[in-house]
Amino acid sequence: MAEALLTPTVIEITKRAVLTQVVRGGPVPYVITLKAPNAKKRMIFDFVDTMPVGFTYLKNTAQMNGNPVEPKVEGRRLLFSMEMEPNEEVELTLQLFVSPTVTPGEHTNYGHTEIAGTGVPFGQRAEAKVEIIWEHVFDCGDLIGQVFDDKNRNGIQDQEEPGVPGVRLVAVDGITATTDSHGRYHLTCADLPDHRRGSTFLLKLDPRSLPVGTRIISENPRSVRLTAGKVTRLNFATSISRVVRVDINSDAFHFGEVLLRPEWEPRLEQLISILQNELSVLRVSYIDRDADRALAAKRVEFLRDIIRKMWQQRSGRYRLEIESRILNQLGQGWDEPNSISWVVEPQ
Repeated sequence: MAEALLTPTVIEITKRAVLTQVVRGGPVPYVITLKAPNAKKRMIFDFVDTMPVGFTYLKNTAQMNGNPVEPKVEGRRLLFSMEMEPNEEVELTLQLFVSPTVTPGEHTNYGHTEIAGTGVPFGQRAEAKVEIIWEHVFDCGDLIGQVFDDKNRNGIQDQEEPGVPGVRLVAVDGITATTDSHGRYHLTCADLPDHRRGSTFLLKLDPRSLPVGTRIISENPRSVRLTAGKVTRLNFATSISRVVRVDINSDAFHFGEVLLRPEWEPRLEQLISILQNELSVLRVSYIDRDADRALAAKRVEFLRDIIRKMWQQRSGRYRLEIESRILNQLGQGWDEPNSISWVVEPQ
């Protein structure tokens, strides 16, 4: 049997993936066509198919012109011993399996010819690209949870503690969810974490969507570790808090200055005692009779600092939230935003 000398232009190779988008854990069919339009003699050579990382050959799936054939597997290389007559066309089909560990994205499969038994390549190299796409069941991390009324304020949802409906939750990427009539929410495919390590997901409760008088007593925003293919629970504790309101005007300060008048100091002591007795939110309303917004802002800041220092000197403190707003003498807010909130953390 005569064997022709092979040149790079002797064999033409085309290669394609039957499916251009697949998921992990499934097969990918390929079709390879080989032609020898310029050959003068019978040819003997090796065809090598190089698999992408994480792909494996599915046994008994290869066929050459419809006849079963099995390659020699050498790591990522599939070697087919071939013979071709001049002007003959050979169609080679096979299937590869996509491992669950393969990273989603584009992966390329290569095919080339080698001089028989030598490992020396010649001619052109063909390639076929396939995209591994995300699949919800294996790749996403789902998030479920409930916004509830924490009646005993222990941060844990106990029996008889109902959910809070109509509350809005927002993720850092802009995804939103609203709790149902039982205070429950569900973010399907909340994130596409690294399937090997998971990822941190951040979710924030919009306090403006809470019922009047209800406050958040758990962390906000909250972070949670999501894992691909698993459901994670994240609850938010809220509570109806007492609101202690303090209205103060420019008469409480020295004229044109930031300092409080001395007679106000005992009143602040009484305020701290009231706040200490029960979990409360402090709402300070400053009525500016002088129509000086700059001075009003400084006075509110000064008052906030005094209350903060006095509060931090108390033992057994809770997380005190201070809201403030500046009103004109008609009881209306300024045209520009002027409401400010502070939180005094326990030490």
